Amino acid sequence: KGYRLGSQGSGYKNVCSAELEEDFRLGYQRGRNIYSVTQQIKQTNSSIKATLEQLELLDDEILHKEALLISKETPVSERILLLVEIKDMYAEISSLEVDLELLEQQKSAQLEDRSLLLQQYQGGPG
Repeated sequence: KGYRLGSQGSGYKNVCSAELEEDFRLGYQRGRNIYSVTQQIKQTNSSIKATLEQLELLDDEILHKEALLISKETPVSERILLLVEIKDMYAEISSLEVDLELLEQQKSAQLEDRSLLLQQYQGGPG
């Protein structure tokens, strides 16, 4: 029961009898460890999603600016500004792609950590 409560993120309220306390606390701590890593994975997934959304927005914005760039109605002075903006957006995309790769590596490590914890905790007390 301690493991289940800990893995759900529930608080421990010192409700266990003295003879069960040690096993309950051990199980609870193990569950909290799993919960913590799972929360980290969720946060990393959220960051990955947000980064992918930013990349998609930048891609759309670049397409829009490129269309303006080749339009015959766009004045030369505006085309120069568009080129600078597009160049800046490509730099931002490069930075976001590096961030995304780091986030993917972080997620992979977190998944491995959770897998190792689950293997380590199989069949133990709590």
